Amino acid sequence: MIDSLGTVFVGGGYSFGGLRLDGALPFHAFGEDATGSFTTTGDARRGVLVPALKEHGLVPAVALQANLWLPTGDETHHVGSIGPRASAAAIVEKDLGSVGLVAMLGAEVGYPE
Repeated sequence: MIDSLGTVFVGGGYSFGGLRLDGALPFHAFGEDATGSFTTTGDARRGVLVPALKEHGLVPAVALQANLWLPTGDETHHVGSIGPRASAAAIVEKDLGSVGLVAMLGAEVGYPE
């Protein structure tokens, strides 16, 4: 297993018409496990978020989100998968002045580790 791990995420996104496309690639700048120290990348992620309902009065905003992880990480150091993974979620958000509440419910599928 991993004894220590320091990670930086490089990513970005673009929104248009309420639709958000994004992606990220974790870069494990330093890590240590039973084999010694290592530097490597993790699994790349691509995602999309689609608004379904706008917040109106007491009705919260609802969005649908989907993500795909590609197996670009190093599985020998436990920072990568053997195959692609996907997730889908529904997100509910309500602004209450200076505070916002967010709830997310979803599922992820992928290859057994």
